[in-house]
Amino acid sequence: MPPGREFIKGLKETAKRYPSDFKDAFKKGNVSVCFSSIPFMFFVVFAPAITMGTLMGRQVNPAFSVSNSILASGFTTLLFALFAGQPIAVIGPSGPGFIMEKMIANEANNLGVPFFPFRFCVLMYTSVFGAIFIALNLSNFSKHTRRSVEELFSAFVSGFLIVKALFAIFRPIPSSLPPLNETSPITPEDYTQLRGAAIAGTNAFIALLITCTCLIIMKFKASHLTRQKLRFWIGALNVPINMLLMIAVERIFFAGYEVDLLQVPPVASINYTTWFIFPDWKDPMNFGNANYYTVHGMGVFYGFLLAFLIFVEIGLNSTSILKNPQVTPYIFFSIVALRGGSIKPSPPSIDHLFTNVVFPIMSMFLGLPIVSGVPVRTIANMMALVKVNPNPAPGDNGAVWYLVEQRVNTILVGILVSLSVFAGDLLHLIPVASLFGLFIYLGIFGLRGLRYKQIFVALFSRKKYWSQWNILDGIPRRFVYLFMSIWTVELIIMLTLLILGEYDEFTPAGAAIPFVLVIASLLREVVFPRCKIMAPYLEKVSLLLKQT
Repeated sequence: MPPGREFIKGLKETAKRYPSDFKDAFKKGNVSVCFSSIPFMFFVVFAPAITMGTLMGRQVNPAFSVSNSILASGFTTLLFALFAGQPIAVIGPSGPGFIMEKMIANEANNLGVPFFPFRFCVLMYTSVFGAIFIALNLSNFSKHTRRSVEELFSAFVSGFLIVKALFAIFRPIPSSLPPLNETSPITPEDYTQLRGAAIAGTNAFIALLITCTCLIIMKFKASHLTRQKLRFWIGALNVPINMLLMIAVERIFFAGYEVDLLQVPPVASINYTTWFIFPDWKDPMNFGNANYYTVHGMGVFYGFLLAFLIFVEIGLNSTSILKNPQVTPYIFFSIVALRGGSIKPSPPSIDHLFTNVVFPIMSMFLGLPIVSGVPVRTIANMMALVKVNPNPAPGDNGAVWYLVEQRVNTILVGILVSLSVFAGDLLHLIPVASLFGLFIYLGIFGLRGLRYKQIFVALFSRKKYWSQWNILDGIPRRFVYLFMSIWTVELIIMLTLLILGEYDEFTPAGAAIPFVLVIASLLREVVFPRCKIMAPYLEKVSLLLKQT
């Protein structure tokens, strides 16, 4: 295949669907779905942006700020919505991207070079490798991704959100406290340690409280209590309602604890220099006294690693394949999470162009965090844009009619998120711990949509409970147990690498995560079909994952 052929084909496909992506948002029946999704999606994008900004400033480099992360999420969401192959897919600062940022920071420290010049070097090579991948038509391999690998990646991203939040919540809690007795007075050091323990316990309480209240509202939305429209809007405003609740809890019960609050300056105190981190234009790769070739060699290594990671992430977040004889033999549609709900052609090569080439260049020159595909946010957007039967039968939640495929809602979300950098008067009241609680909630939210959860329930249900057991569709249970065991081991390996990456001495373990996904794909495509025990049932399992 000639170099760049898939990209040229993708441009043509995107041009064909582009006008309808705006017209469909304003069709009768679609307007309410499109615009009612905006408040929900705003907070789905905004909440992780401020959380990631906080983590980046604390664990990567203090030059990163919440405002910087907000602008990165807003700008990239807007640009991706305007030009991507499938605008329903949502990107932003992600867990794997954060792991790479930490690895780059650690390597810069080991090499004895400033962080941002080395990061500039890495991102330069990232964009070069991204362009090479696209020129070699590697985006086309995304169509071979099986549902099992897609589910594995989605489970890992959800696991990252939960694990990262738990580490941030419980790590500050001290393992021991100074002894208290009547004979020895409390020293200033003892007082500081005791106060820190009290603040850490308060943060843990706030984080777990907002997780519980978010889950309660999510359960309320899915219930049959009150009117459907009221439940919908309460569910759509789940995040802001709970943010306001946590602000009230902190102000009423813990005002004297000096709990960490979000570091976003009020409008009157905005420092525009914290929005972007510009390189030294005279010498953007000033490595000091370090060996020039060694630094560039490591830049090539980490650039390839990052390009590969983003390429795999976008392939899993943004691409699957649908055989639809009514349109064309093979139609690309973005978003693993759509699970067959999208019908418009959506070439992954366009998505790869932005995430592997354009956005790394933006990060180079503006100092924005690395962005990539985020399945949890993509799933949320897909669920918000589903058109359901407005008049369901009593006791029925309503049948899904179709997915409203358009660009308008995410374009407006990107604009609103970018403008929220001026909302510091309200944002600086938010306890940081509440953001980690939202991470746990988003992780649980992502796990809810996994097909494997239903299969696990079916496997451990007795046969007489036919509504759960019949989804196995006649596949021998011993084979399903085998397949699920392999999938679980793969997930455990990825989560183990993630947990190891939380410790500085094992940070490079996070770099192996995309390779685990590739190995899982090779096992499914090459090894399992040659296994006499597994081969007869592989396609049935794939069909099972699509139908459950």
